[in-house]
Amino acid sequence: MQKASYSRRLLGVGLLLLLQLSGCLSAASRESILSCTPTELEPEVPSECIIYVRDGQQEPSMSFSPEDFTVSVVSSSGRVTVQKSALRRGADITTLVFDITSSGGSILTVNVFYRPTVQNGNYPAGPIRKSGQTLTVLSRPATVIGHITCSLEEDKGLTLRQSTICEAQLSDADGQPSVVHADDIILDEVNQLGLFEFISGYRILRFRFTALSSPSLIVTHFTIRASIRLNEASQSITFPLKYPDLPPTAMFSSLHCDDQLRPIRCTVYAADSEGPVVFRPADFQVSVWRWIKDIDVILENDEQNGSPSPGDASDDEWYTNTEEFLVSVSANASAIVPITRRADVGLVTASKRINDAIQLQRLSVSVNSNGASTPIAASPFYFHSGVVPNAAAASLRGCNAPVLGSGNTTTCFIDLLSGISGDIRYFQLTSSLGAILHKPEYVEYDEACRCRTIRFNYTAPTVVKRNDDFIYVVVINDAGQQIINSPTRVNVFPVYDTADPGSDNLTTDTFMIIIGTLFYGTILGIGVYLVIKRAQKGRRVHKQRIARKMQEVRERRDSADVDASNEVAIGGSRQSSEILPRQTSTTKQGFISNAAVDQERYHSDDSD
Repeated sequence: MQKASYSRRLLGVGLLLLLQLSGCLSAASRESILSCTPTELEPEVPSECIIYVRDGQQEPSMSFSPEDFTVSVVSSSGRVTVQKSALRRGADITTLVFDITSSGGSILTVNVFYRPTVQNGNYPAGPIRKSGQTLTVLSRPATVIGHITCSLEEDKGLTLRQSTICEAQLSDADGQPSVVHADDIILDEVNQLGLFEFISGYRILRFRFTALSSPSLIVTHFTIRASIRLNEASQSITFPLKYPDLPPTAMFSSLHCDDQLRPIRCTVYAADSEGPVVFRPADFQVSVWRWIKDIDVILENDEQNGSPSPGDASDDEWYTNTEEFLVSVSANASAIVPITRRADVGLVTASKRINDAIQLQRLSVSVNSNGASTPIAASPFYFHSGVVPNAAAASLRGCNAPVLGSGNTTTCFIDLLSGISGDIRYFQLTSSLGAILHKPEYVEYDEACRCRTIRFNYTAPTVVKRNDDFIYVVVINDAGQQIINSPTRVNVFPVYDTADPGSDNLTTDTFMIIIGTLFYGTILGIGVYLVIKRAQKGRRVHKQRIARKMQEVRERRDSADVDASNEVAIGGSRQSSEILPRQTSTTKQGFISNAAVDQERYHSDDSD
């Protein structure tokens, strides 16, 4: 059984071989197939075309000659040269192979015709299958580069350490697709903030840009630029520069503070092992510490911002006084000008709530990680809590009472300018008369000057006569210079005990005042007396004049009455008696008229 089965298998294989051999010996035909690769190529780069020879049954055939096929190549551009190799048998005995090259960019149409000969004249002539295939020859190098687009959106930005793939269309002056090689194109970032990788340049320029982990310049944008080396064609694209939003590491983060500024301003740079990261205030902890041995320290101007001597002091010599300071931590605020701000930079400020003393402090910035606090690089920073006073930044305003009696007290003021400290240890107060200057006190805000002030009490000394006292204020650490408006003057007067009548402590000035008062008082009294006497005499003369005039009026009236009585006695007639009333009446009218005249004269005299 096994032998019979094996025999049948051998017979089947032999029949198949026979059939195949008979097929291969069949003549070629128009059923042959054309295939060219690549269909997109560069100038002077060949495209290999293969003719798969088939018979009329579309079976492979070995019975053919290269002369049975004719190849025709048509170019779309008359300015290029097209070269075609001769037909040759391929590695497979059932194929023919030829190559096509072009000197420049064009569209090539490849036509293959079957031309039967005497040996295979059973099949008609004509183009084979897939004849008329087109090959695109791209011009090189490109002269025009299109707009650059990347896998990231422009407005969302590119993060440090991140990559993006960008593309740009390539063409020649006629708008035909072109090709570039890596050495034909220039890829760069304006500030050298990244690396490029050329991917391809057929029709479309493709490249990868990878941003650096740490920028070497303070910039806010990436600017990617692509240009063709042999001409000025270029394109660019800009991305906002972003920082990785990752936790910072204390070892790689750092602190930088400015010694010359008060309040203290420190810059914190957030970074991990690879480079800068986004600064987040919650990742950092700020504390302020005071040295316990700075109680009697007096600083000179040129030493106020130097590194303090106790930099190597143990932690036991410091105690925290953060609550005495206004501490602020803000992100992305490292510069006043927004264009220079960086997301990896934070700003720490610390100022004393009450600027009444200069103290030796240290500011520490730590990173919170896994419940532990680790100081960052260059932390802590040592500083003095206030600006050392200088004579040009303080002004002696004066005292509430510039005139004062011996033993009395008034309040005087020193106005503080330019942010200097109100530490009274730096001010020396003296009096030319030895007055008592005591109870100096720092005032954070004075309504009178709307500034910070030091006020102190002035108690006038005992003097025997009026005297001028001068108050001097000197800044002891500023070469003994007096502050503005120093000295100021206070007039001091003696004070007398008026309850003792036998006191003989009258001064010459007081005696002269008394003498002057008596002298001028006497002159004034005499003048008043003379005025009064003159007025009394005038009134008396006026009264006498009035009495005299009244006497004359009475005398004239009595004389008139006597004359009338005599006429009645002599006439005795009725006619006379009738006339008498008329005369009497006339006499009375004359009396009234005279009286009136006298009265007018009286008023005239009175007016004199």
